[in-house]
Amino acid sequence: MEFEYKSIAQAGKEAYDYIKARKDGTIKSLKTGWDKLDSTLLDGIEWHNVVTVAGLSGSGKTLLLNQLETGLHDLNPKEDFVSLNFNLEMACRTLIIRKLASSRALTMKQLLSAETGFTMTDKDLSIIESELRNMAKYNVYYVDKPHTVAGLAYIVNQFWNKFKKPMVVSLDHSILVRRSSSDLNTTDMLYNLAESLNEMKKVYPVIFVIASQLNREIENVDRMKRPSALQFPTKTDIFGSDALYMMSDTLIVNHRPSQLNITHYGPERWEVAENDIFWHVLKNRNGSTPILKMLADFKHMRIIEDEYFETKLTG
Repeated sequence: MEFEYKSIAQAGKEAYDYIKARKDGTIKSLKTGWDKLDSTLLDGIEWHNVVTVAGLSGSGKTLLLNQLETGLHDLNPKEDFVSLNFNLEMACRTLIIRKLASSRALTMKQLLSAETGFTMTDKDLSIIESELRNMAKYNVYYVDKPHTVAGLAYIVNQFWNKFKKPMVVSLDHSILVRRSSSDLNTTDMLYNLAESLNEMKKVYPVIFVIASQLNREIENVDRMKRPSALQFPTKTDIFGSDALYMMSDTLIVNHRPSQLNITHYGPERWEVAENDIFWHVLKNRNGSTPILKMLADFKHMRIIEDEYFETKLTG
């Protein structure tokens, strides 16, 4: 049976070419707009990488993915790439309305005429139409229907054949990928998903951004009794942790302690407000694994960096 192999000299040539391309700026990471995260990574998210974002329901995972979706295009205008979003949890129209709430002074409730005392004007609608025309410039595409791992891989391949451009592929979220007849359970499907993503990131110029769930262990009462490192999420708190952790180049837990009625967080007893989010970087192939603090502005559907929080290095 024939098989492919490379000599160390060939691998070394590839390494040199990549180092030189980074030096010359012909290959760049994509900046996220969150400066501390970009600094933690390779000045942004590197191509041929899998980034997993895990968190409890309602912690802001989808918000994070939605902000990256068009934000990566805005922040990296010289990079020509396509965004493909497998939004298996929300309708794509909801994602667009969230973007409008983020870009405008109006809230979600105001946009949907659900706030008492507020009336949407014709001028508001005209501005919204103008913003939607501006959004149409983005190379962003949605897949709403759940697919199996094989179906997902087929669609990614078809997009590559159609556009022949680097791709940012988002999946919201992993456990909603449809099980095939060969998957014995959800964990089995996640292992197959991990294997497929790992294969595709080597073949295509692609960044995968995957949303995943935390399991109930994070809610263990004994861990929540008093402020300590026990409150911090760990690898085992991630649903299907072995599969997702193994295949990820970067793994971030998007943790919102107020969801667990925590008012003081961690051994340093950080005071926690309702919309405080802590990004625990549990895995980073190219650097440190810090804790970064973010602020969730759910009213206007965006996550902003807490510039006053001093990054906490772990490990």
